[in-house]
Amino acid sequence: HPGEPGAGPDLVRATVQGSPVQAVRTIQVAGTAISINGPQTIAFSVLSTYTVSVRDSASQPVPNVPVTLTSASGNAIATSPAFTNSLGQASFSVTGGVGGADTLTASALGVSATRAIAVSGTQLEFIGPEEDGAELPVGAAHPVRVRLRTNGNPVANTMIDFTTTRGTLSATSAMT
Repeated sequence: HPGEPGAGPDLVRATVQGSPVQAVRTIQVAGTAISINGPQTIAFSVLSTYTVSVRDSASQPVPNVPVTLTSASGNAIATSPAFTNSLGQASFSVTGGVGGADTLTASALGVSATRAIAVSGTQLEFIGPEEDGAELPVGAAHPVRVRLRTNGNPVANTMIDFTTTRGTLSATSAMT
């Protein structure tokens, strides 16, 4: 795509002034760079954000170009393709649904970059109290519940340890 930013063929034309004599040469343009920034490890079923940066051969941001992000393992990617903003960046939401090693590949303007990530299949989450930061009355017992899953499936017979920065726990560990 002659005249467009990015790697690939471009035409260079030389013309003798005042004459129809000219020469044309196809050259390969190099230098466009893509990088992927975001977490190295993401949790199963948790949304994580990755930012892809596109720079030209002068290390300047390249705005308004489509960028795709793919997952070799098939983890879900929202908003692909996305267009770069004025800073040459496009953001993507990745949700880990396939545990283990994965490779993200970003592509734009004929070049690509990869990033190795891991999706942790183990997920520990509080399910009670229902809200983070919930206000609980002093002087009363309040149940604390957690859920442990591996690759989306409940895990039984695993000891979970609890600590607190205030108050007293009735037990410092419990079995799932």
